[in-house]
Amino acid sequence: MVKSNLLAWTLMLSSGVSAGIGNLLVKRSRLNPGDNGLASLPLSPWFLLAIAFFLANVFLLAKAMDNLPVSVAAPAVSGTNFVVVVLGAALVFGESLSLFQYLGLASIVLGIVLVGRA
Repeated sequence: MVKSNLLAWTLMLSSGVSAGIGNLLVKRSRLNPGDNGLASLPLSPWFLLAIAFFLANVFLLAKAMDNLPVSVAAPAVSGTNFVVVVLGAALVFGESLSLFQYLGLASIVLGIVLVGRA
């Protein structure tokens, strides 16, 4: 049981990381779009890669829910996604973070831990 629960949490966290990477790739696809219209989206390799990460997110989350309740898995995936996007934006795109954003991230991580203990 513990092994399957560890696997489920690993899948769930991987799902959140995958979603976060997908969001960062969408941002990357829009940095030099050439054309700001919707038609340019499917032409961007960054956007297509983002779709692949979003698909991975759905499959990983679905598999995690084999052993985790949705009331735990879905909020944890969303929180993990949020943390990856905020930290990734700072690391990859050089976006600056305020003290309040760091406090918010810490609150989200604490919330994931508390929800997971339910």
